[in-house]
Amino acid sequence: MNDDVSGKARAWIFQANPGQFDLAAHLPGVSPGDTDWWNASQRRAWMRPGDIVLLWSSGRSAGIHAVGVLTAPPFERDDDARTDTALQPYQLVKWRVEFRYLAIFTSEIPRATLVADAALREVSIIRNAQGTNFPVAATAWPTLRALLVEKIARGEGRGTIDALPGVIADAVALPTEETVTPGETVAKGLVPSDVAAADDERHDGLWPLPGGMREYKNTHDTLLRWIADAERTVEDLRTMLREQYGAHGKTSIHGYVRQFLSLGLTDRDDGRLTISEAGRSYLAAPEPRVLFERLDARYRGMLDTLELSAQPEGCTSARALPALNTRLGTTWRTNAQPSFRRNWLISLGLTEREDDVDRATTLGREVLRAHGVDVQPGVVNPDPGVGEPPVAPTPSGEPVGWSAERLALDPSRIATQLRDLVLPPMLLTQIAAALSTGKHLLLIGPPGTGKTELASAIAAAAKAEGYCHGLLTTTASADWSTFETVGGYALQQDNTLQFRPGVFLRALASYHWLLIDELNRADVDRAFGELLTVLAGRGAETPFFGNDGRPITLGFEPTDTHLVAPSFRVIATMNTWDKSSLFRLSYALLRRFAVVTIDPPDDTAFQSLIAAHASRPGFDPPIDETLMRRVQSLFSRDGLLRDRPVGPALALDVVRYLRRRQGGADALAEAIAFFLLPQLDGLDAEALARVTATLHRSIDGAASPAAVAMLRARLIDMFGPTA
Repeated sequence: MNDDVSGKARAWIFQANPGQFDLAAHLPGVSPGDTDWWNASQRRAWMRPGDIVLLWSSGRSAGIHAVGVLTAPPFERDDDARTDTALQPYQLVKWRVEFRYLAIFTSEIPRATLVADAALREVSIIRNAQGTNFPVAATAWPTLRALLVEKIARGEGRGTIDALPGVIADAVALPTEETVTPGETVAKGLVPSDVAAADDERHDGLWPLPGGMREYKNTHDTLLRWIADAERTVEDLRTMLREQYGAHGKTSIHGYVRQFLSLGLTDRDDGRLTISEAGRSYLAAPEPRVLFERLDARYRGMLDTLELSAQPEGCTSARALPALNTRLGTTWRTNAQPSFRRNWLISLGLTEREDDVDRATTLGREVLRAHGVDVQPGVVNPDPGVGEPPVAPTPSGEPVGWSAERLALDPSRIATQLRDLVLPPMLLTQIAAALSTGKHLLLIGPPGTGKTELASAIAAAAKAEGYCHGLLTTTASADWSTFETVGGYALQQDNTLQFRPGVFLRALASYHWLLIDELNRADVDRAFGELLTVLAGRGAETPFFGNDGRPITLGFEPTDTHLVAPSFRVIATMNTWDKSSLFRLSYALLRRFAVVTIDPPDDTAFQSLIAAHASRPGFDPPIDETLMRRVQSLFSRDGLLRDRPVGPALALDVVRYLRRRQGGADALAEAIAFFLLPQLDGLDAEALARVTATLHRSIDGAASPAAVAMLRARLIDMFGPTA
């Protein structure tokens, strides 16, 4: 074996986890010149005989304890030689590398010494201590070598390091080429010893935390700081989740508590909770990577999900479930567990989502490389999973954010779904905030203000964020009862009665949000019934039985036949004036909704919108500027909007008709009769007189006598001879 350490050797730091291998206790039993081995978990392809090795221990004695030199290339151990079940996890890693001790220190060169030196604080193990084999930068080596020489010169060690090279080859930029196999992550030192577990001890049942899928980490850190402030109890934690985060349901709260306590950052003693030493260390620098390693040590599939997100096709709802079932050997039937993993990764900043496709961020790719996963951009990972079937995207499974405790819509995402709708700048932010409080949404305003279009945009944004599969739309009527909303018995062709779900239950079953247009047309108390209780956040039992004989229940517990997801929302619309309004909305219903008014835009925005649509490219020729100005004058606060506020949709209907008809002011008279007169019902005599004058003024001197006569006749037909 070549022990020559001169020339362009590389230098490595090999780390020991004292929870698995006590390096400080091991070293008194060896001498300079002895040979030993270490796990070669990362970058083994670049390790060569003659490379320098600095042996490092983490924990209380963190620092450099010994110096050695590699004597042979890394080798794969004999699998048959290691069958003793009493062996530590680090002893089961496949790849090892031999080295010879050059010097053994009587006390370590402490980590604090490296941190205090500007030339050394960027050494890879200082920046990120998760791993086993760390490269040493060529720029840091002279300073590091001087520390080693000084240590021996002071008589604080056995052996000699006179032959250490003054210059080394840089190893920092080398990729970590090896793929981590299940069960290796703990042995490789990628996780702290207090949460290290063998692969068969890792759990499948991951839970989210409340606050919204992008807020899991923030919620975790807030709760941890809360426990650090004073001793708490488990019951205190349950109360905190209920009162501060709006968590409800015994099953959910139990899952949150178990998830939070599983990561080893708190100590639990007879119901009392205190922050652990590991927890204090984490709070001092709450890095996402540290929390990821703890999650990955406790729960299977975290790394696999991140790896799927790094592949060119990304990680989707349809792809995650079969891929993880194949990789992990699980039999999950719904997307709940894959979704929780995907959402945790988003909250940690390791992935980002766009239209249900999760892609690894730069940080996520760094984490994968630290685990030895090759994720070169644009190249499909060569091992996507044995037998992993190609799956076409489908909205049939549960959306990734359906079970998220808190809705956290991005207002800019809603804005991208809007087309020509003109809204006040802060309105979308206000709507997103209102939805995040757990309220449903009632949009009110004049006709044509885009309430239904806005509802569709909100639901489209929620779909893109993974909270639902879209919007189920229905229109209320005076005939509605709970049969239309909840459901009821329907006669079948064989003369039997079977339960037929209403729109609310159908929306839940298909993972859709529900849009109820013209809500005020319904007798709410008669139509909603048990739903008023459910919309308030409490479960309800109906008088019906399903086809399986079970009573139909709606609520928030897994035992309910129809589980209401925390992210599910009802959006309703109503006109502020409506000739068909038959019933007043009850206070009981309004308490369950955030009521948002959609007003027409101001005159400047209205005129700009009309001008843009009058001249924009299209199949039909634009209208001339004179006619456009007549339309702008009509739809202004000095015109129609003074007495009958209407939204831009009606104005754009008029513009589209004028472009298609190409009939000048005569076409404008026709458009007024077709689109505007039906909206004037209910005006008092004084207002009707002003509106009538405005309508005639809009075509005065430009329309033909026949067109003027037609408009006057239509006004008389609808409002009488005084119009």
